[in-house]
Amino acid sequence: MTTKDSIKLRQLAIELEHTALRYALQNQEVQKLLNSLKDIIERAKTLERIDSEERIPGQHWFSEGELSKYPDLENAYACFSIFIAAGSLENYERLLSTVKKATTHRTTHL
Repeated sequence: MTTKDSIKLRQLAIELEHTALRYALQNQEVQKLLNSLKDIIERAKTLERIDSEERIPGQHWFSEGELSKYPDLENAYACFSIFIAAGSLENYERLLSTVKKATTHRTTHL
């Protein structure tokens, strides 16, 4: 992971943390999500290398819990997780572009 990659991951971690903090006082599941992500968010904020194979905790609160009612939180979580899985800014941007094209193609052909 290059310095540029680490800086982008730091930005995404801060965005995820700030978004979660907006809801944490109102929702215990958001508090639990934030607690489960605390270590990896701190590591990202200090520009520590995070392996793309690392498991990102918390997905079940969106798929099985009630956190999908916070689309901005779900988006911040998804961007953070996808970036880690992608392993680099270049791969992340390529993946987002592919998803955007697929989504645009699907909606224009409905």
